[in-house]
Amino acid sequence: MTLLLLKAGKGQDNMEFDFREQRAKRTCLHGHLATAARAGISVVNGDSSLKLQQFVDWKVYNVMPIKNKFGYRVVLIYADGTKIPQQKSGFATKKAANTDRDKTLGELYSGTYVVYTSVKVKDFMLFWLEKEMRPRITSGSYETYSDIVNNHVIPAMGNIRMTEIKRSHIQSLYYEEAAASVSTARLVKTVMNTSMQYAVNKKIISIILPDGMGVSFRVSINPTIDVALPKQVEKKAYHTRNIDTQKTLNMEQVLTLIEASRETPIHMQYFLQCCWDWGGVKSMG
Repeated sequence: MTLLLLKAGKGQDNMEFDFREQRAKRTCLHGHLATAARAGISVVNGDSSLKLQQFVDWKVYNVMPIKNKFGYRVVLIYADGTKIPQQKSGFATKKAANTDRDKTLGELYSGTYVVYTSVKVKDFMLFWLEKEMRPRITSGSYETYSDIVNNHVIPAMGNIRMTEIKRSHIQSLYYEEAAASVSTARLVKTVMNTSMQYAVNKKIISIILPDGMGVSFRVSINPTIDVALPKQVEKKAYHTRNIDTQKTLNMEQVLTLIEASRETPIHMQYFLQCCWDWGGVKSMG
């Protein structure tokens, strides 16, 4: 059974996921929602909505002449009886159209057929953030995810279509973020891994691969798999400090000072401080 993203419309019994307006301080979000309409997503009163629906059957028609070229039609059939036609056309020869038709049949059978091919990264990321993540994470985590999506992922990859994402896009994003902030780069990687896997699971994204014999095929693979952060991204030093050894007393000097302070009010305070400082130096040695 395959899932697809579908435009909102009357008479369709499906699940509707709404993008709710984020906090006023994120003024950039309004611009992203406005562009959603150009991606085929309905925008009403500042809210963007996608509809997720399952198609239960399909039919692929034979190749035929279409406007002096060749093409064929695909009809997707849903549980409520709705039929959504798609036309694949513009092929110069009948043979080329039949080759593409065979690929479409294979994708439909294998469950890798992507219907909503116009979805861009910015629209999907906002959908994923609001629908998938916001209901099940804390407000603090949501703030972090929202910052990564709106201020890092969308500016870098927002206008790329989901069906056109390549490993090189992911790698470039990681390198750019790592050069600016190691901690932010790690958060970006977490967000991309999670969101792209969700896209694969919902049949929103797939990758075209060659089979080595001049024929390509589509597979559902997370494009972030095996894409690592740059090697120069190192772990943070943990509880370390720099010590000027020339200004550090040795054990004999420490004992002398402790003994000299024995009859003074600060003896115990000085004793404990010396023990703490010397113990810390020794534990690091």
